[in-house]
Amino acid sequence: MQYKLVDRRPVPCADSKEWWEWFRTTDRHVADTRLDDIRVSTAFLGLEHNPLPDGRPALFETEMNVNGEANPLRRYAVWEDAEAGHAEIVRMIKAEIASAGGSSGESARKVGERVVQRIQTVEMGSEQVTKQFKPD
Repeated sequence: MQYKLVDRRPVPCADSKEWWEWFRTTDRHVADTRLDDIRVSTAFLGLEHNPLPDGRPALFETEMNVNGEANPLRRYAVWEDAEAGHAEIVRMIKAEIASAGGSSGESARKVGERVVQRIQTVEMGSEQVTKQFKPD
């Protein structure tokens, strides 16, 4: 199913034409944070992806890009969860940067690996376990 955002709420589109017209002209970013060689981006996907463990459609995604390599981290059903999830991931990354002593080059790669490992263990502030996350 295809969705568009109306006042930050996902709304099903009547058809592919409606979705495409909305999708190609809209800024779908919820948040975008750069920390040296690490970029964290959270966006509305617009397409129903694998459902979350509670059955709701996964319509938003936070992705971490480290030195050009994309790592999808979490998916969400609603804007507010996406905002909160983005902020939590940025906090995790900042803590790992402090521990690693930087976030450029090889340090960024190591920070990224540790963050992915932490997220794969258990989702923070949610009952969703990311081991159930299956990228399309």
